[in-house]
Amino acid sequence: MLAQKRYEAREAVCSPKRRRKPGLLHAVKRSHMARVLIIAMGALFLVIPYVSAYANATQKGYDRAALTMHLSRLKTDNQMLRLQLDSLRQPQNIEAYAAQSGMVQSSKMAFIRTVEQPSVAQNTDARALR
Repeated sequence: MLAQKRYEAREAVCSPKRRRKPGLLHAVKRSHMARVLIIAMGALFLVIPYVSAYANATQKGYDRAALTMHLSRLKTDNQMLRLQLDSLRQPQNIEAYAAQSGMVQSSKMAFIRTVEQPSVAQNTDARALR
């Protein structure tokens, strides 16, 4: 009984205990809606990157298909241009195009003579090689 009185006296003298405000964790523990919201946010943080990566991979697939089609068209054009070039290189075609453009074969032919110049290796002194 004496201990009980001392305890009560001490309680009266000491400042009353402050009640702590409930924090976020306390609110989450008590509220079902907060739990659902946290789970939904967590799911979004997992789903959004997955959907973004999937969309990016799909776009890259479309880009690759378009580039493949463009490459096949370029190869076809290259083949057609090579065939056209081969037909233009034929001697009878060259003469026909020259005649159409008014070119005439010259009766006089002149050649340019080259003058031989000694190379550097031939002018080396035997003493320099020693």
